[in-house]
Amino acid sequence: MAILTYSQQQAIKPISANNERRYLQIEKDTEELYLTQLLGTAFAQDVQAHPTNYVALLDGVSFDYCGQTIKQVGLRTILAYFVYAQYIGVSDIEDTFTGVVMQNRAETTHVSAGRIANLQNDNRQIAQQYWEVTKKYLNSNTATYPLWCGQVSKPYSPKITTIRKV
Repeated sequence: MAILTYSQQQAIKPISANNERRYLQIEKDTEELYLTQLLGTAFAQDVQAHPTNYVALLDGVSFDYCGQTIKQVGLRTILAYFVYAQYIGVSDIEDTFTGVVMQNRAETTHVSAGRIANLQNDNRQIAQQYWEVTKKYLNSNTATYPLWCGQVSKPYSPKITTIRKV
């Protein structure tokens, strides 16, 4: 069972309503990739197998951090932003019997690859920012989450591909 349903995705970070079928595969792949990177293998598998045991972690909760009450938005929101980032990169690509094709309609204009990459980066950075607060929550509640080992891997870090001399 997926941690993030289509209706939850739509409530957090909506995608095109006509792509529910494609959403299921994108969500599954994204969940497998990012959840394991964020939580570690054992913890991620336990969350996936027993989501009802992790309601506060999945849906978000306010907690005390350094004498202040802060809110972690929950893994579902974090995953929704990662899913959206993945989705916008592949939403116009279709696997057909003649090969992989890109949709092309006369009444539409495709967004440039650079602009799509920027949108993906922005959404991944939002997810990463939310994750930093969630990580503080997990570190503050290690007794509640014994499988949390304090992983520090970042699921996404932007890469500099070119440097121009001005």
